[in-house]
Amino acid sequence: MMIRRLRNKKGMTLTELIVAMLVMSIIMLAVTTVFLPIYNAYVNANELAEINSLLNSLSSYVMSDLENAREVPDFDDNTLVIDTRITVTYATNGDNILTRNAVPILDAGFYKRKGARIAGFTELDGVFTIELALVDRNNVEIIRRSYSAKPIGLQ
Repeated sequence: MMIRRLRNKKGMTLTELIVAMLVMSIIMLAVTTVFLPIYNAYVNANELAEINSLLNSLSSYVMSDLENAREVPDFDDNTLVIDTRITVTYATNGDNILTRNAVPILDAGFYKRKGARIAGFTELDGVFTIELALVDRNNVEIIRRSYSAKPIGLQ
């Protein structure tokens, strides 16, 4: 009687379970293999968009002041002094956030674990070139871009 009840029960054998797990593992491996490169491309594109947005915002502030300069700007030790109608000083504070007259240009959240500084400043034939550098929290440079302007007030 007991044997008859066991034979009538429907279920899966251990072999069927192992085969099902093997098939699911193969499917998961294929999905992961396809998903990871797409995810990495998304993360890289998002990071690049953040970097471009940050550099564009920072450069618009600095270049606007530089274009209105009335005296030759002075650059020393990561500090840029531009004499427009009032004197504007760009420097990097202790958190590696670029400041304008000691006030951060953008709030700390906009930097998203990055910092910014003026990495270089040159002049050639009345055209001034500023290099802005983004750094990570360990002060390792991520990227550096150059921006050029010819001040209207000096022409």
